[in-house]
Amino acid sequence: MLKPGTGVQPEEAWYAVSREFMFEKGWYQAKLVVRDSNDQRLGAVTHEFQVPGFDGMRVSTPVLSDRLQAQTPGSPLAPLLLARRDFAPGAPLYCQFDVYGATKGDATGLPQVSAGYALVSAEGKTLLESEPTSIRPTSLGYVSRLWAMGLADVEPGRYELVITVRDEISGRQEVLREPFTVTVAMKPPAGG
Repeated sequence: MLKPGTGVQPEEAWYAVSREFMFEKGWYQAKLVVRDSNDQRLGAVTHEFQVPGFDGMRVSTPVLSDRLQAQTPGSPLAPLLLARRDFAPGAPLYCQFDVYGATKGDATGLPQVSAGYALVSAEGKTLLESEPTSIRPTSLGYVSRLWAMGLADVEPGRYELVITVRDEISGRQEVLREPFTVTVAMKPPAGG
């Protein structure tokens, strides 16, 4: 069930299912099968993914959303998982990702990671850009970044959010490309 006050229709939201597994480095497939409790219909999805080696920095898959919600009462807001990658012109765009395995500093015992982004059109034109800035880790070394950007001046079309994450101690760098679409705003039908 969706949390109250999300303002999201059930068909727009993802239901997060979390299970922890330990895999060796390599390619895998995950298959999820669900049954609708009302009409007993089944649905399934298969997802292929690669598990990288556990040596050095790794970056989670970025979450893109136009809505935020608290995961638990009193917790900080986080992007709401949505089953789509299309957003309305003028909508906010939130991006969140985590960084794992970055090298820890000798003096502090904490990682030093920086990240920046560029919003790039299908034609290769950079529309928005954020130079890399340091991500402050928690006292336990947890590294997470949440960005908010507006799509106010972004025309409908296909785009990529190009994210650059750098381990400042080891020098290792990851570049992620997250595609999404800005859609034409839908007008409500005449007469309601």
